[in-house]
Amino acid sequence: MMMIGSNISKAQSSAGFEQYFYADRAGLREVIPVIYYQNKQNWYFESHFNYERLHALSIYIGKTFSENKEFSYSFTPMIGGVAGTLKGGVAGLNSGMNYKKFFFNSQSQYVISIEGKNADFLFSWMELGYQVIAPLLAGLSVQHTLTSPGNGKLETGFFVRYTVKKWSFPLYCFNASNENRYVILGIAREFSFSGNKTRTILLTE
Repeated sequence: MMMIGSNISKAQSSAGFEQYFYADRAGLREVIPVIYYQNKQNWYFESHFNYERLHALSIYIGKTFSENKEFSYSFTPMIGGVAGTLKGGVAGLNSGMNYKKFFFNSQSQYVISIEGKNADFLFSWMELGYQVIAPLLAGLSVQHTLTSPGNGKLETGFFVRYTVKKWSFPLYCFNASNENRYVILGIAREFSFSGNKTRTILLTE
């Protein structure tokens, strides 16, 4: 899942959706929808389709721990399951840090498949970015998949993200310098529900 800048409130609930389109030189490759919800007590729910594997559905539940000061941070440990073409349990961690105009976001999942250890894997996604101007963010992205010790795949890329109100439109490019390059276009929207106090953290999912 891509990491989207979002508003997380301590005393209000929030929800949102994200839609990602993967495309390479052959055309559209994958479509990945994501939904999430966080209540006033910071309990967190998230679900993806086509993310861990094509035609697989995953569901996570966890809790967010955050602080909003000059240096802001947020951590959401999660557990869940995946069904469809991949079946098993999954543990994950969403995290985000924000200092002035700089931000760091990451998401990691460890999948334990009932198909056996050969189908287990660890996936992580990281972003480091800077707010160039008020609606525009840019930075570097890294994603890594580890299927066994010493057997992994590392991909590097860059991104730009345009935000307007609670809409976000990220564009990623990976493997830009070789023939395996591909792009990811995203559309995201967050909804907040009234509460007594509000504070903002740069984080998704």
